[in-house]
Amino acid sequence: MAQSFARCMMGFVCQANGDLEGAIACFLDALDIVPVSGPASQGVRAETLAELGETYQAAGDPRSARQAWQQALELYESLHHPAADQMRARLDQVPGS
Repeated sequence: MAQSFARCMMGFVCQANGDLEGAIACFLDALDIVPVSGPASQGVRAETLAELGETYQAAGDPRSARQAWQQALELYESLHHPAADQMRARLDQVPGS
């Protein structure tokens, strides 16, 4: 999981520097690396998907943002995580709701 965390951090660095394509690539890489099973892994996946959605939205791709946020919401709900409410609200703000 440390490698996926490192890729996420690189995604944040890319975001901060305005490199949205680089950030998207880093977040996608992190999703490829993080284990699929286990609550901790699912939480990391949900957070990464939520950030990926933010990056897609900033890059002007609301459709991809919505897909990432929907996946994050499903994971948050399966974990009974309080972020599910925030993700629902975020999805309500995206065109195509």
